[in-house]
Amino acid sequence: MPVLRDLATALALTVALGAIWFLAFQGRIYGNDGAMLADWAAGSVPVAASYHNPLFVRTEAFVSSVWSGERDVWDPLRGMSAFAMAIGIGAAFLTARRLGAAFGSALLGALFLAGTPMVTFFATCFEVHGLHFAICALAALITVLAPWRLTWVAAALSAVALGCTYLSHQAAPALGPGFVVLATWRRAQLASRHEGLKPFTPVEFLGVGAILLAGLLLGHATNGWLRGDGFGLDLGFVGDKVTFWKRPFGAWMIWEGFVQPLALALPLGLWVTFKGLRGGGECRGLGASFLVFFAPLVAFVLWWGIPERGGYLLGPAFLLAVMLARSGFDKRVLAGIVALQIVVGAGETRRFDVQGFQLEDRTKRFEQHLDGGRYVLSFNDNAPSIAARLDEVLELQLVRSAPEELADTERWVERTIAALAYGTSLGPVLFERSYRLRPHLPFTEQIDALEAAIRERFDVEELPDDSWPMWRLRAK
Repeated sequence: MPVLRDLATALALTVALGAIWFLAFQGRIYGNDGAMLADWAAGSVPVAASYHNPLFVRTEAFVSSVWSGERDVWDPLRGMSAFAMAIGIGAAFLTARRLGAAFGSALLGALFLAGTPMVTFFATCFEVHGLHFAICALAALITVLAPWRLTWVAAALSAVALGCTYLSHQAAPALGPGFVVLATWRRAQLASRHEGLKPFTPVEFLGVGAILLAGLLLGHATNGWLRGDGFGLDLGFVGDKVTFWKRPFGAWMIWEGFVQPLALALPLGLWVTFKGLRGGGECRGLGASFLVFFAPLVAFVLWWGIPERGGYLLGPAFLLAVMLARSGFDKRVLAGIVALQIVVGAGETRRFDVQGFQLEDRTKRFEQHLDGGRYVLSFNDNAPSIAARLDEVLELQLVRSAPEELADTERWVERTIAALAYGTSLGPVLFERSYRLRPHLPFTEQIDALEAAIRERFDVEELPDDSWPMWRLRAK
């Protein structure tokens, strides 16, 4: 039966891709969020109850509780990234099939999506985007499967699914218009096949939009409740987060945020959108969906100034599988495109992974240079605490100082020097200085003052390294 074959294929894709990505997981930590999530998973730092993606921490806790056998402390976190992304690929395959793609084309579309650089990258690193991708792809599948003969029942199901995306990422509101267009496309598609069923009337279109908006608001309120802020609307929380992290626009963001992470999907997406909007029927539905899903996120990334290697585009990325499957290319051409995309995606991820900040290298460097010491000082948010690997070593991560502490540079330096004085009274202390390798170094004034004070108060032995340069400090 076609349905059973589709389900079996989706399951096979999920298991196979999840296993491949788990085994090929990157050794490099991606950004401060990756380090923070790794610390939480290892128990090195308490989980922040107010974290704005509450579904992630609860899912990670559940996966850790059921992950059995001898394992590395971060295996559950690796499994989450790899298999959540793989679940999203399986859901995208099923969505393409329900939207009319042939079996072989839908399978190639799913593999094309899996090979896209942003998918390969976030399937093999510690980040929240894999889970968000899975939730969004499942929400899209529910929307396509919903019984649109019963307009308001289907809209309610889609709204609940859309609301769940708010629990996995704060970018969920940008998906709302896309889900309205997806529902409209699906209803029109069904109307063309079933007598007596018509596309949405203007009233139904507005009503479905209102119900989906209610779903997003419900997701927002539930997000606040799970974070301990109460069940209600708190748009200021979102605004504060966005404005705090906003960065000025730079042309490099176009490459890092769109060209590099999408690769072949970018020209193909633009071509299918243009072709669809100029055409009619289902082609127009695909073109409109692609445009309305991606345009708000592209505009937001350009305004916000954080390209995130395409991570914010993963919400509607399921459409890339549908796009390729419905592109109309010959199967042999599709197979060539898929193969090239997989090679590009794997190559981009590998290129990033070997550039430095290797997690296990950091452990080896500490073991090599501690020389009997038990204390490590760092101003680094690109790696989890070394305590997760070396039980008897304590790492003081200065980057986690409160902003008000850092604002008073003199007092902050005095307190840090006092802590170092205690540490060096018991043995050598390693000061890990990888922050100096970062292109955009924050808190330059505080770091310069601290390093000057350290040179004045302690014997400093420099230990250069391409990724993890250190100073070994001893009391004078």
